[in-house]
Amino acid sequence: MNLSDSRQANSKRSIARPDKNFILNQFIRRHDNPHGSFSFLKKNTRLLDKGTIERLECKACERLRQTDSLCELEAQNIIAAAALLEICARKSPVELKEKLLCFAVHCMKTKREHSEHALEMCDRIERKFNHDNVAVALDKMSLKADEAALVQTIQV
Repeated sequence: MNLSDSRQANSKRSIARPDKNFILNQFIRRHDNPHGSFSFLKKNTRLLDKGTIERLECKACERLRQTDSLCELEAQNIIAAAALLEICARKSPVELKEKLLCFAVHCMKTKREHSEHALEMCDRIERKFNHDNVAVALDKMSLKADEAALVQTIQV
């Protein structure tokens, strides 16, 4: 096998199985379309794991760090998609389809469940965001304390 054959084989593998971020972004864009969501989740069941939901939370947190209103809107969309994944996780294909149909027809119970998961997720993200800000502030405070101690040592 020469080098060009190897490249062709690699490109075929990458076309056959796109990376998880690409799949996640596709789901975020179409999560509010129930038929598309069901067929998409049926093909990509690995999206329904805890790691994916945590990755979406981190992605939303990163978007919220940017003060742009477009990024904030994108973060809300990511949270909505992650909450939908969370309520669909560990469901059989029949239950999954039923959940997505209820979500589509604005079933109050499903909407309430989705809202609760989205709010819980927002709280988790906010805690992470505030924790990161506090950590940065503490680092700055410790640097100032170190500088003050150094100045005091120099004066002595």
